[in-house]
This record gives sequence, C-alpha cells and structure tokens, in this order.
Amino acid sequence: ISENEDQLRNLIDLFKYVEDKDLFQRFYSKKLANRLIHNTSVSIELEEVAISGLKDRCGYEYTSPLQRMLIDMKVSDDLTKEFDQHLEQKNELIQQVINLSKERFTPSVAMIKKCVEVLIDKQYLERHSNQKDMYNYLA
Repeated sequence: ISENEDQLRNLIDLFKYVEDKDLFQRFYSKKLANRLIHNTSVSIELEEVAISGLKDRCGYEYTSPLQRMLIDMKVSDDLTKEFDQHLEQKNELIQQVINLSKERFTPSVAMIKKCVEVLIDKQYLERHSNQKDMYNYLA
C-alpha cells in the first residue's frame, strides 16, 4: 500500500493546480461512489488517504460528503454482517423446527391438498393461471 500511498500523495500535490475544485469534487464524488458501490476500490484505506489529502488542501467542508460516503459504506458492511449472522441463527432454528416436525409429523398428499384448498378459500393463495401445480401467495 505504501507505493500506492506515495502515488496518491503525488496526485494530491498536483491537485493544487486544478482551477475548478468544485467540478473536481463532483467528478471525484461520482467516481468514488461507483468504486464503493461496485466494490472496485483498491482499498478503503487508500480512499481515506486520498480524502485526507484533499481535506488538508481544501478543508473539512470540501471533503465531508466524501467522508460520509466511506462512513456509510462501513455502517452498511457492519449491518450486512449482523444481518447475515442473524439469518444464520434463524436458519439454524428453522432447521431444528423442521427436523423436530419431521420426526413427529408426516403429512399425506390428501392432507396437503386439503390445506392448500383451505388457504385458497381464505384467499392466502391462488392457483397460477398457466400451471395447475403452481400457486401465488397473496397475503
């Protein structure tokens, strides 16, 4: 990363020669958003170094939208990890319930058909228009 950091610092030194810094900020902001959304950035640390260099040159106000993007991405990553862990726990619980239910309950085809008909009558399900064995969930 140190070689990349040196290149970034050299580019930030060139930034002082840019005349329309607001136009640069809009362009950089769009490109940063694309890199973050599509996960094509070399590293978040390098993005932070670049933003820090811009902050040194132009101040906090200039870089605050860029910093918020990085913070939002970190929060999003944390929430996604928490959600995945939550789903994993729920899936384990669901699998346990299914396994326990299988041990005690083996439905017959007739019973399943009867339950499906009840769900159709209560308008929770409807038959698919083209395939008789397919159902659409309505509720």
